[in-house]
Amino acid sequence: MALLAPSIARPVLAIALLAGASALTARVLARERASTHPSVLLVVMDTTRRDHLSLYGYARATSPRLEELARDATVFTRAYSTSSWTAPAHASLFTGLYPAAHHVTQEAWSMPDELETLAELLQRDGYRTAAMVGNPMAGKSLGFAQGFDSFRETWREPATDDARRHPAVRGLEDLVDARSAKPFFAFVNLIEPHTPYDDGPYLAEFDRDPVNPLKSNRWQALAAGETTLTQQDLEHLAALYDGEVRYADAVVGALIDVLVHRGLLDDTVVVVTADHGESLGDHGLVDHVFSLYEETTRVPLIARFPPVFAEGRRDDPVQLHDLAPTLLALAGLPPVEGMQGLDLSCGPVDSDRPVLLAYGFPVQALSALQKHHGTPEAIVRYGRRLWALRAGDWKLILGSDGQRELYDLARDPDERCDLSGTSAGTARADALETELQRILERITRGKERGPDVSSMDEVTRLEMRKLGYD
Repeated sequence: MALLAPSIARPVLAIALLAGASALTARVLARERASTHPSVLLVVMDTTRRDHLSLYGYARATSPRLEELARDATVFTRAYSTSSWTAPAHASLFTGLYPAAHHVTQEAWSMPDELETLAELLQRDGYRTAAMVGNPMAGKSLGFAQGFDSFRETWREPATDDARRHPAVRGLEDLVDARSAKPFFAFVNLIEPHTPYDDGPYLAEFDRDPVNPLKSNRWQALAAGETTLTQQDLEHLAALYDGEVRYADAVVGALIDVLVHRGLLDDTVVVVTADHGESLGDHGLVDHVFSLYEETTRVPLIARFPPVFAEGRRDDPVQLHDLAPTLLALAGLPPVEGMQGLDLSCGPVDSDRPVLLAYGFPVQALSALQKHHGTPEAIVRYGRRLWALRAGDWKLILGSDGQRELYDLARDPDERCDLSGTSAGTARADALETELQRILERITRGKERGPDVSSMDEVTRLEMRKLGYD
């Protein structure tokens, strides 16, 4: 087939397939198709923990549309964020860098102009770029609009219980219905699973305690030691959270329907993931502050593009910063020098690849606590940076205060038994800490920055307050 002239290769291959050509010929066609410039739909289900999706075995039917998407997609079973917070996770998603290189953290919330983003690179290559974003922490005022022709902040629009009329769905419809032959890059952030868990059409479906008025996780009061949550409260919150996840799943389904109804699905790379997870009483925490545990860092990841991502599951360790180089490769662009993620379209990565996670000094979270609760002794323990390294089945969590935790995830996937104080655990923790420091020395670039939130308008500030950021 390599001898066919480009002008006649596609017709001949199509005829061959209709005539029952071999599997080899089908693969050639798939490679040829993948070498074009497909459109890209990248969806982040904000604050969605992997283990609360029925796609990954959760008991409640929270993700039927994702399960439908997964029928001819690759489902990554060991996918991680790079942090447990919106800003650094999105920065990694867009730049292909670890937080130690892009320096977007709780200490510096904004995306620096000098960072080159996925949207900018695709825009420069002729892609039409559009974002529909529900979380102001990934909004225009914090620099995340770089490279987008249009940037729709969906929190400014009325909410709806009809997933088909969600502002993000309307935005995608506007994008694909525009008269243009150029491929598109559409980025969608769905805020629904984020606290407060107080809207959407599926709350009653999972809520087993409808008389309980609790709709927010009250993370600030809980961290300050001013309130407690009973097990019944936590189960109620988890049920409401599941309802919000179910609605986000419905919106993902409505986005896919837009592509299907316009005949665009098979020419579009579809990736669905999350920026981080959520604590629902795990380890005595709620929300996604002060934590690098599995419930806040392990995320769903589904990639659909049949020429490249086969139906099935992949268990290799992958992270959000792998998506930028992957999507650029699928768009036919060469590797970008300096990106630290891997191109997942090349196949599984080394199973021994370490997973590195970071949570900067929690300036934002501590500021919110101090603003509303003063400086109680209860919050002092949270004033530290966190790093985590997973190597194989072992995971080390290291605090800047010198505190360490060590878990054997094969035997203890919920991280309940800290082995760092055992004789064997101490030696392993020492080795992992040495490896963690070595990796940080290799990947760290530039200097830390200070926060810059001065450009936020009042509507954005009010939305951040609603989400618990203020």
